[in-house]
Amino acid sequence: MLSCLKALLLWLLLALLSGCGSISYVWDAARGHITVLAQAQDIDSLLLQENLEPRLRAQLELVKDIRRYSVDKLAMPENRAYSQYTDLGRRFVVWNVVASRDDSFELKRWCFALFGCVSYKGFFDEASAKELASALSEEGWDTVVVGVPAYSTLGLTADPVLNTFVYLPPGELARLLFHELAHQVVYISDDTRFNESFATAVEELGVQAWLDRLGDDAFIEQYRSFNAKREQFTDLLGQAKTDLEVVYDDPTLSRAEKLQRKQERLNALSQDYRQVRDLEWAGWNDFEPYFQGGVNNARLALVGLYNQEVPSFKTLFARCGSDFPSFYNAVKALGRLDAPQRADFLQRLAQRQPLPYGLGCDQSMYPPRSSGRYE
Repeated sequence: MLSCLKALLLWLLLALLSGCGSISYVWDAARGHITVLAQAQDIDSLLLQENLEPRLRAQLELVKDIRRYSVDKLAMPENRAYSQYTDLGRRFVVWNVVASRDDSFELKRWCFALFGCVSYKGFFDEASAKELASALSEEGWDTVVVGVPAYSTLGLTADPVLNTFVYLPPGELARLLFHELAHQVVYISDDTRFNESFATAVEELGVQAWLDRLGDDAFIEQYRSFNAKREQFTDLLGQAKTDLEVVYDDPTLSRAEKLQRKQERLNALSQDYRQVRDLEWAGWNDFEPYFQGGVNNARLALVGLYNQEVPSFKTLFARCGSDFPSFYNAVKALGRLDAPQRADFLQRLAQRQPLPYGLGCDQSMYPPRSSGRYE
């Protein structure tokens, strides 16, 4: 209970210091997070219970192994994150609202003290998320409400394992935990794409090594099969987004023409997906929910947030000798650059061009830390 009270005080402080978010919103977020913490049970204690459901026991044992691996091999923080378990009795822990212009991929941003500005707004109540999305749609935004199984408080509180993701297959469970823990290692204020791409790179770098160490051929094959489909699906979305960026940037097209070509390309995306689903995946349709409610700019923009800079971060990892501590130090140093410099550096990494600030692992090669930047 004491930890919950401390967390409540922390969130109330954030509410008082919040820049653009209303106090009522942050208060609701505080109550939601406190509810998650208040229901948490210690995993080690749960595992001592003889009547613990066998499937849950097996998954919690996997969590413990993943967490130990994250510390020993991925140089993640050793703290109480994911040492407890909460059953919320629902499918998602939060619902994020994402909004984009209808003729560009410019995302609406929400700003909060300490966490900076982010390209989504999360709610512990689905109805509240849908209410905001509806209001934004009436203002002309493309919107989407995304159910989220996990989130990170950046180490400010001991985030628990949740029923919303605990039953994921081993490879996906490891990916999720590595991703959320990566946010504790590096978090740059006001740069959602940087933060999410970095965390995605860490999860992808870590999960294959963890599976190989686990040595279960069935788990490895299950992960590789699903991941191959995920990458193919992401490529379909990425190509559609790239094609639409060309349309939106074309000065010779009127707004009406851009919106018409947008709809044509989105229709083609649906057709491309169905063809892959039926001909290459033998009807496997786990990505079908993506198309429920229709595809728009807000949905496609998420592809860039989580994946656009991943190749650059993986290249940086290789240049750091595939050493996680060196890699993290380089990313932290990269985060001290101004946004245009960060973008230029990542682009040079992706294109295998000479780097303007040295190899990327020697912090002395970087400019001094900018004042006021949170990491």
